[in-house]
Amino acid sequence: MPINYEQLRLQVRRSGKNFASRAAIREQQLRNAAALLTRLAADPAFPMRMRQVLESAPGERCASPSDEPIDRGIPASGHLIQALTILAADGSQINPDRHDALPIGLINTAVIRYRANSGASPQIVTATTLLDPDDFSLDNSGLNEDRIALQRDVAERELLAAEAEKTPPEFTVIALTDGPLELFTLRQALAGQQQYIDRYRSALQVLFQRRALLAGYIDRPRADLVIRMLELAGRETDGSEGSSYPLVDDSLLFSGLLEPGERSAVFGLNSRSNRELDEAVRFSFFYLNCGERHHPQIARVEIPAWVAVDQEALNNLHACLLSQAQITAGVAYPYILHRAHECAVVSVAEKERIQNLMLREFAAQGMPLSGKSGKQRLKDLSGRKRTGQISG
Repeated sequence: MPINYEQLRLQVRRSGKNFASRAAIREQQLRNAAALLTRLAADPAFPMRMRQVLESAPGERCASPSDEPIDRGIPASGHLIQALTILAADGSQINPDRHDALPIGLINTAVIRYRANSGASPQIVTATTLLDPDDFSLDNSGLNEDRIALQRDVAERELLAAEAEKTPPEFTVIALTDGPLELFTLRQALAGQQQYIDRYRSALQVLFQRRALLAGYIDRPRADLVIRMLELAGRETDGSEGSSYPLVDDSLLFSGLLEPGERSAVFGLNSRSNRELDEAVRFSFFYLNCGERHHPQIARVEIPAWVAVDQEALNNLHACLLSQAQITAGVAYPYILHRAHECAVVSVAEKERIQNLMLREFAAQGMPLSGKSGKQRLKDLSGRKRTGQISG
């Protein structure tokens, strides 16, 4: 059955009207939030008072102020240092599909190593892990997508830590990942996955010992961590529920505060999972405008405590991210992270090749296989008909 475009047009029109009607409300909430941010920034007692509030609310997921001014944009300071190695990690996964002839799970991780100012070509290191079919089943009690994603995240950090450890000590290491540093599974505590959480923490300790400038880069973030802090502060100040900004997120707030190339103050991350980490590696974050005038592009950058408290480290990381985001004209995203993604991604053709290798091996071992499900076989036939590969 084709798409019913007549029904769709009516829904699109209604959606557009709803968006327009909410825009005015959003703008007013944004002005209110920005005004409160300015007012709190002028209060020298606010950082300490807010930290005390959060001590009594350890499960509240929001920002925590540092000693930097929370309503100011901070420009980049200086240029990239000479003795610098930049590492970027990314990973991809194949999730088992019960409709395949042989469901497989796989994790592929890549790290790009680039020595700044050297003129040398970047080096690529990859690590591929095939998940044993006996390690997962395809029902809810087995190795589901969230668990494979956890293993992928851990594999990224472990490879990044190993490459950082190999770097000569005279070089400063900037180690980047795509996405948050915080593992949400630390909060959710997936059953039977504590070993991976322990491995993740061990990788953090290696990066801490190497004093690598670790950062997780979140492109187009939708978090409301600072907004939640403002809401809490407003309730503490006014004693009411009046300070609420449900249509505003942090990106909107900082789009109006940060000039191109500027970063925000560093904020602590108040969350239960962050408090479970050693204090030396707990995560903070700042916002960074990698865009242009009239076209801000806000990223959130998560950093561990050993970077957050080191002004020189912050300056070097700030300069590095801006430099990388300016390599591809018109696309404000760190180029080295894009290259890591290209090296880590597993294509459909590669998945099929891996499956064929396994099918031949299983057949050689005399293992019976049931083949693809009926549903998948009909979908394959239908797809080939649409592309003209099957006639009649």
